[in-house]
Amino acid sequence: MGLRSHKTKFSFFSLIFLVSVLALKTEAHPMPNSIIKLFVMDRAIKGEAYIPFLELENALVDNKQRLSDKLFLQSYFLKHIRVRSGDKDWDIKIDTLIFSYSKNEIVGNYKELKISFYLTPKIKDSLRNFTLYYDVVVHQVINHSVIVMLSQDWQNGIHEETKTKELGTIGYDVINSKILPLSINLDAGSKWIGFMSMINMGMQHIKKGTDHLLFLMTLLLPAFLIAENRKWTSYSGIKKGVYKVLLIVSAFTIGHSITLFIAACNLFKLPTQLIEVTIALSIFISAFHCVIPVFYKKEILIALGFGFVHGLAFSQTLQIFQLEKIDLLISILGFNLGIEAMQLIIILMIIPSFILLSPTIFFSVIKNTLAVFVMIIALGWIFQRITNVSNPITELAEIIFEHANWLILIISVLALILYWIDFTIKTKKVFRYRQ
Repeated sequence: MGLRSHKTKFSFFSLIFLVSVLALKTEAHPMPNSIIKLFVMDRAIKGEAYIPFLELENALVDNKQRLSDKLFLQSYFLKHIRVRSGDKDWDIKIDTLIFSYSKNEIVGNYKELKISFYLTPKIKDSLRNFTLYYDVVVHQVINHSVIVMLSQDWQNGIHEETKTKELGTIGYDVINSKILPLSINLDAGSKWIGFMSMINMGMQHIKKGTDHLLFLMTLLLPAFLIAENRKWTSYSGIKKGVYKVLLIVSAFTIGHSITLFIAACNLFKLPTQLIEVTIALSIFISAFHCVIPVFYKKEILIALGFGFVHGLAFSQTLQIFQLEKIDLLISILGFNLGIEAMQLIIILMIIPSFILLSPTIFFSVIKNTLAVFVMIIALGWIFQRITNVSNPITELAEIIFEHANWLILIISVLALILYWIDFTIKTKKVFRYRQ
């Protein structure tokens, strides 16, 4: 009897342990939620819904055979979303519907349905105050939830590249036994906030835009040298070198400012891939120039010409806002000021090293080594941007440039050390000569 009792207890606790383990496993590997991203534009709100395919499959278990039917999925989506302001329904239009694969930290890779759509109010004044009724998947899978994010709001300085804001969650309310809508009330914001956010975005864009900075830095690397017969020969002096730096930077600024304005206003457009490949090519050419001065005394024209191309790349960030003319002009100004501010900060950090190193006996080797390194990276980027496939070179470059601050610090310290060594060597030579 006692043995049976112990066996019963053991079985009972074993069962509890097994259930607990399964529960923990279930908790550790939950299915990802749906996510809705909202992008506030001038007269409408663009939305992007990201729906896990397995959850969608559970919700449409009776229609599994139609999960590849886009027309069916569009109809299903429109039946389960509604937006109202007061007593007026908004117009809802689906833009695109695609299946893709995403990665979640918990569940790993999974398939999802992405639906892009537009929400347009009957009255523009109600653009920032509305109620979202949404029960895609949730109407059948009651433990599913939908996270609603504000991913873009120019007047409040919100954009995916800088910051986002969670607006709330839609799910099955157990207490009320229904799916409650989400009331959304966005702050009015201001043009000043939008302007300042564009300055910040411009700074962040150039900070992350390694290719833009690499082009400019390699073009400035031999700025303090004189060339003769297709060879870098001697040091030009600080005054001439600084003047040349100012001209090159100004030309690049003028170039990208012009095309930033033209392209952001949709007055001119080139394929994104062509722009990106040309930028990588510009880096290769400027790095090659560091080794062999192929366009000596024409650096200003090169900076201006390739500045046009770089400006087209900058403009792509602003085009997604779809702003009115006055707001677009404010954005272009702010974004450009941000680019120039960050560009100036980085130039001021690196140019002193160039000034110190240029007259030394070590500079030729350092310059050529850096130039060859940059040319290899540029070639990696060119192949990546043509094929849309990353390669070991681009992966290595990404790792290196993630620690750009340390790279600048190392170059600065190295410049000081080599300058001191060069100075010591030259001083000893002068001393021996005088003896």
